[in-house]
Amino acid sequence: MNPLTPTAPAAVPTPNLGALTTTDLQERVASAADDLARSPNSETRERYLTVLSALEGRGDASRGRERALKPQRVTPDNTSVYNNHLHGRYELFIDGTLAAYLRYEMHRGELWALRTTVDPDYRPSKVQALLIEEVLTDSLRRRVAVLPFCPETREHLAAKREFHKLVPREHWSRFTLRPPRKSRRRRAASADPGK
Repeated sequence: MNPLTPTAPAAVPTPNLGALTTTDLQERVASAADDLARSPNSETRERYLTVLSALEGRGDASRGRERALKPQRVTPDNTSVYNNHLHGRYELFIDGTLAAYLRYEMHRGELWALRTTVDPDYRPSKVQALLIEEVLTDSLRRRVAVLPFCPETREHLAAKREFHKLVPREHWSRFTLRPPRKSRRRRAASADPGK
C-alpha cells in the first residue's frame, strides 16, 4: 500500500435509532439541539436532523408506557427553548423532552408566527403559554417584528401590552390590537393647562 494514497475515513458506527426507547430518543434530540446551538456545523446539524426525524416518525402506539413518565409540573426551571432555524420553528423541551413547537417563517425581517403544536400530554400545563412568551421575548430582544397569524400567539400578544410594539402599527387592525389609551390623569392634565 502506498503511504501517499489517501484512505477513506473509518465509518463512525451509528446506533440503531429504531431500537432506542422514545425517552432515549428524546434525550438524544435535546443533546443534539444543545450541540447544534454551540457548534452549528453540518455534522451537528445532520446528527440533530437524524435523531429528530427518528423521534417524529415514532408512532403514538409505541409511546404508551413512557407517556406516564412525563413530568406533571412544568416550570421555567425545567424547560428550555431552542430556535431551530433549520426547520423554522421554536422548540420547547421539558426535561429533555420535545413538548411543543411554534412554526414560523421569516419575511423581510418579520417573524410570521404560523402555528403552535403541543404534545397532548402537556396541554393542561400551560406549555403553550411558556413557549409563546419565550418566542415574543426573544423577538423583543432581537428587535424582530412579529406578525401573529397563529391564533394562540395573537391572543397571547394582545393580552400583554409590552409585546404590542412587536407588531408593526400598520398591521394592528389586522390582528385586532388597539393603541394604548391615554390615562385619565394625563387627559385631566392636558384639559387643565393652568396646573
